[in-house]
Amino acid sequence: MGTVEDLIIESLKDFINLKTERDCDKSNKLVFPVTAKDEAIHRISEQEARLSLIKQIEKNDIFCYSVETPTKKKYGERKQTWSIDLCLHENGERKHLIEFKAFAKDATRDFMKLFCEEGLTNYFINVFGGFDGVGGGLDKIKQNHEIAIKNALEHIERKSMVIIFLCEISNRLVCKYEILDNTLKEVYKKLL
Repeated sequence: MGTVEDLIIESLKDFINLKTERDCDKSNKLVFPVTAKDEAIHRISEQEARLSLIKQIEKNDIFCYSVETPTKKKYGERKQTWSIDLCLHENGERKHLIEFKAFAKDATRDFMKLFCEEGLTNYFINVFGGFDGVGGGLDKIKQNHEIAIKNALEHIERKSMVIIFLCEISNRLVCKYEILDNTLKEVYKKLL
């Protein structure tokens, strides 16, 4: 396994294959909890996606990592540092910033954080139970992200490249997008 994107894909495979607390076995200790209202429904959050990627990083000798890593500079109206969900380090330097979201409707602040550090390739990983649960499906999700990117760039200068991964559990689908001229360009869709 050679690149951060290889680790992300492997982690999303693990994420898609997570069982619920009712069905857990010892093969993968991380599970989705069931909800209090309906034990047939499991809660999906960004935390399982983040932990799945951390497990892949731990298995490989490529990166060191830190969680809830403060940005190097202060931003926003209140001039404060922001926290990055996961930061990958290589040779003592920050290499990749990664933000995770589940069911994100407005990711403006996430894109602001990912654009702000100079010269990096960063990642936004957005997980869903199913795209159909979002009115308008995948097209609506892409539109929401394009709006968030535009809003982010009204407040901050883009200094880093950002790649987006969308993961849909119900259809075992991962989509990869690059941001070109503030729109999303699909790189691929894969069934895992």
